[in-house]
Amino acid sequence: HNGWVMGWAATRDFAEPCWECVYLKRHLMAWGDCVKLRFGQQPEDSPFIWEWMTRYAVSMAKIFHAIRLDNAHSTPLHVSQYILARVRQANPHCWIFAELFTGDHHVDLLYEKTLGINALVREAAQTGHPRELSGHLTHLGGHAQGRPGPVPAVERMVPAPRTDRKHPLR
Repeated sequence: HNGWVMGWAATRDFAEPCWECVYLKRHLMAWGDCVKLRFGQQPEDSPFIWEWMTRYAVSMAKIFHAIRLDNAHSTPLHVSQYILARVRQANPHCWIFAELFTGDHHVDLLYEKTLGINALVREAAQTGHPRELSGHLTHLGGHAQGRPGPVPAVERMVPAPRTDRKHPLR
């Protein structure tokens, strides 16, 4: 299963063999709607998976103007870089939307810059109060929402449109 390991660095692949034994110790909070693939460090480590996933992503980029990386933080950066390079060869204008939950603004920026993410998918339903939603919008937009005046020059994240749910079919 794919999922998340509490306290695990987003840039580390928990499917790789390591002494923490994430699966054996049941530290993984499993998500039932996706599967974790073990890519390895290079295409030669698992040629079928690298080729299959690259072919799939490229075929989507040839059909659509944008693609979405679901749980982008759960795919190793080097794998996403490889696949997105091929996507951009097939469709140089393809927009990349990513669902990214690293819990760290600087790690989010690393993913955005490394992968060339155009926009993030965020959930408005994760806020418990309208003031909290306003805070998220201010943080993601770089200035207070609805306030007239110039936008301050700060290093900011890519746009993150809010939706009422991340998976609209549920």
